[in-house]
Amino acid sequence: GTDGPDGTVGIPAGVIDRVLETGVAEIVTGLRASAPGAFLPGPIGPLEPDAAVVMPLRAGGRAGPVGVLAVGVNPYRPLDEEYQGFFTLVRRQVGVALTDALAYERQRQQVQVLADLDRAKMEFFQNVSHELRTPLTLLLAPLQDLLEASGERTQQERDDLEAAMRAAERLRRLVDALLDFSGAEAATLDPDLQPADLGGLTADVASMFRSTAEHAGLRFEVEVPPTPVTARVDRAMWSTIVTNLLSNAVKYTQQGGIDVRLAATEEAVVLTVSDTGTGIPADERDSVFQRFFRSPSGGRDRGAGIGLALVADLVKVHDGRVDLDSTPGQGTTFTVTLPLTTTPPLTTPPLTTPPLTTVRTIGGHQVLDPPDGVDRPRLLLIEDDDDLRAYLTRLLSSDGWAVQAVADAEAALAATADPDRPAPELVLTDVMLPGRSGLQVTLELRASPRTARLPIIMLTARGGSDAAAEGLAAGADDYITKPFSSQELLARVRANHELHELRESAVDQAEDKAASIRTALDSNRVIGTAIGIVMAGYRLTAAQGFQLLSRASQHSNRKLREIAAEVVDSGKLPLRPTVTDDLVMRVTSE
Repeated sequence: GTDGPDGTVGIPAGVIDRVLETGVAEIVTGLRASAPGAFLPGPIGPLEPDAAVVMPLRAGGRAGPVGVLAVGVNPYRPLDEEYQGFFTLVRRQVGVALTDALAYERQRQQVQVLADLDRAKMEFFQNVSHELRTPLTLLLAPLQDLLEASGERTQQERDDLEAAMRAAERLRRLVDALLDFSGAEAATLDPDLQPADLGGLTADVASMFRSTAEHAGLRFEVEVPPTPVTARVDRAMWSTIVTNLLSNAVKYTQQGGIDVRLAATEEAVVLTVSDTGTGIPADERDSVFQRFFRSPSGGRDRGAGIGLALVADLVKVHDGRVDLDSTPGQGTTFTVTLPLTTTPPLTTPPLTTPPLTTVRTIGGHQVLDPPDGVDRPRLLLIEDDDDLRAYLTRLLSSDGWAVQAVADAEAALAATADPDRPAPELVLTDVMLPGRSGLQVTLELRASPRTARLPIIMLTARGGSDAAAEGLAAGADDYITKPFSSQELLARVRANHELHELRESAVDQAEDKAASIRTALDSNRVIGTAIGIVMAGYRLTAAQGFQLLSRASQHSNRKLREIAAEVVDSGKLPLRPTVTDDLVMRVTSE
């Protein structure tokens, strides 16, 4: 039909209000005189409907009507009981479709709420990381400068500075542990398992504690196999395990030494961290891996009860176990055992030589491509400093990324526009670049349909909220201030990539469901119209009309929707008259 003067297809507003209020259908007559053109003629003849049935629409879960459905009455057929039954069938079909649409909308809103909560949680932890680590950086750097220039200071002043430095370092480690622990508490630890040489990785982490141990007069020995011990682990998590065990050993060892050993059997890799410290009483050994447990025998510096609990969580997600052997007054040994999965040995150290073998030239700049056959997530790195670009390439490659590294905006935009290459899955760009800046690159990537939804992370030496706001306003997903820790960078890169994949999956699911709903609504409309036509043409009930369409579908071996569409177009069944008469006789005689 066509809209009447009041926008209600010629139906008086009072009728619509009453149907909505009472939930009872009403019949409106005299439409040709009161609202000419309100309904177009049907396929059977030139007459316009003179009457319409206004019915309440109901949806599952709603107490009252959610709308009304106005349907013109066929002027060539009386509005008898069977015809009214057809209108009831139409109303129910539309109500079912409306219920499905409302249910889908509620589900979509729930998914959006959950996504907003997850994003708010992620933003909260990112903000906590930034707000706590930035003042710590500003605190540590001046303290370090004062210590290095303390030649003219008294011994007491140097002791005070060293105490302040130790306290600041302890606070930094506590902040890092709290952020890692929050992920374990929320059960969101998801290890990115990649082949790694645990011997080299363990030795690298342990080397950071050597100067601290030797400064305290402790013997510090690290023993790893001369050949690579290759296992599938999350490198960042393994580093956290070793760091927390060594921090605990250094804290509670006043004399003697600390031994770190890594060994491999046919089935497992075993890490032991032993010290000659105060030891752990027998009645506390079952509690040291519990969250927030603080030993009463630990003295003033008892920690926050986070480090060993985090170790236990990280070992657990690797399907391993951690054991404790301790004698009070003699020392403690922690043993971490991880299953050694079958993994081919690494031919090159993962942290020093990136597995990038193909070199191309785009716009006069070298671009490193991953080797053929390696299915890894693709990352576009834009950094003009040669040393930093090389370091980030090695770091990200060792973390499992296929890195394409370029030095300026022109090479980056050329790479993303190349139709022969797949688009990157994440972009990591410096803000200050020769020529066009990283902000301009971000704006251009957001303007291209091919890269509009890519996660983009910015690196900058500029601090402060204004710089971050400028980057985020340009379309960046995250903003990292130099200097930064490698673990923080890798964690943010992974988090943004995972959020992007979740977002894309949700979009695909929503589009598929919307397409299914549109198809179902269209099919219901076509079939309902066809039932009305055969009811009027062959004087059938609604049930007989549907049965006639079904038999016609079976007879012609075609889909019911296709048969219904031809009935709507031609006003009759697409069969020979004799076949049609035979089918009508069958459905009316049953």
